[in-house]
Amino acid sequence: MSRAIVISIDSLFTSDIEYIKELPNFKKILKDSSIVKNINCIYPTLTYPCHTSIITGVYPDKHKISHNEKFQPYSKRADWYWYSKDIAVDSIIDIAKVNNLKTSTILWPVTGGCSADYNIAEIWTKTKDEDPFEVFNSSSAKELMETIYPKYSHIIQWNTEPHLDEFGVCCAEDIINTYKPDLMFIHLAYLDHTRHKFGLFNKEVEIAFAKYDEWMGRLINSLENAGVYEETNFIILGDHGQIGVNKLVSPNVILKDRGFIEVDENGGLVDYKAICHSAGISTQVIVKDKSSINEVYMLLSEMSEDEELGIEYIFTKEECKKLHNLDCDAEFVIEGREGIVFSNDILGEVIKTTDCSDYKYSVATHGHLPHKGDKPPFIAKGPKIRKNIIIDGANLVDEAPTIMKIFGIEMENIDGEALDILKETEYEYAR
Repeated sequence: MSRAIVISIDSLFTSDIEYIKELPNFKKILKDSSIVKNINCIYPTLTYPCHTSIITGVYPDKHKISHNEKFQPYSKRADWYWYSKDIAVDSIIDIAKVNNLKTSTILWPVTGGCSADYNIAEIWTKTKDEDPFEVFNSSSAKELMETIYPKYSHIIQWNTEPHLDEFGVCCAEDIINTYKPDLMFIHLAYLDHTRHKFGLFNKEVEIAFAKYDEWMGRLINSLENAGVYEETNFIILGDHGQIGVNKLVSPNVILKDRGFIEVDENGGLVDYKAICHSAGISTQVIVKDKSSINEVYMLLSEMSEDEELGIEYIFTKEECKKLHNLDCDAEFVIEGREGIVFSNDILGEVIKTTDCSDYKYSVATHGHLPHKGDKPPFIAKGPKIRKNIIIDGANLVDEAPTIMKIFGIEMENIDGEALDILKETEYEYAR
């Protein structure tokens, strides 16, 4: 019998392994584990596109999740890609279901309404004062909403951390003990929030890792209490890196001044020919008036000559697909230079200092080209995993077929391939 638990630590870097290997519960998993360092991510390096590639084995041009947030320029708070119906291909969850595996997904991005047997979706309300029951109830497994959600919903404080992760770990413990799923996915975002707010390496990050180590111990204990620890394969992975930033650039202010964006007397958006949809260190340029494409490109090229605006690259729609496997609604994608982050602001100064008003505008963020900055690891340990294999470099799309191969399932029509860390014979399993 094979089982697997996949724990995503949002913004876990390969370089973090040197620190966490000394923490007691991480140490237990890391001992004799196989590690794939410096995973090549996808573009843009945002949580929702990354996690969708992790569970589909394909790039965003195929799965169609190209941003965390939907493009809703008239909304003050855009919806995120909460629901699995937005994924254009089958995921591991779908394939596992067909193969009669019991699955659980907990706070995993883009799994609202997915086919997992025991699903607690990652979702939150428009405002922090709303009761989260309705959004969870519309996206999560009905059985869990009746049995498990009521026990732990008091922990939730909107989308703030570590409260949402604590809620998720409590749900995971209960699901393991009650249902013993064959395959569990859990996403924990406290580290990502910490790095956004405080920077890449600091005391607050160490505090976050101490909390993760506690959570890891609780999950281990739950597996032991359920009698399935010895047959469980552990996967600990990250989704993307982060980069420190210190300058906030608002290209929409320039687009407004040049007549591409129309606002009312209160500064509210009335209409647009072209507008930027920030992905952090990159921004996607949506052109509604297709007759303006050449004019928009000329303006972007002009802007790129201003060193203060920090534009490193301007990719056309065709270049995004060819070079970065990104096919989205944008006609252009702007990539920022080191230290630059892009905002959606239409009013105010073009250049400001970063703040924490939005995760994209914080002192550290992501959404950049995948070759930049720190890269995530893929750590594996268990009865189906070879011991002490170290690989430097692989692709995010390789993770799905690796996880499925634990169960002897080959994924088809994907971009990735299984990593060479799995035991292949019954003799190896017994060792």
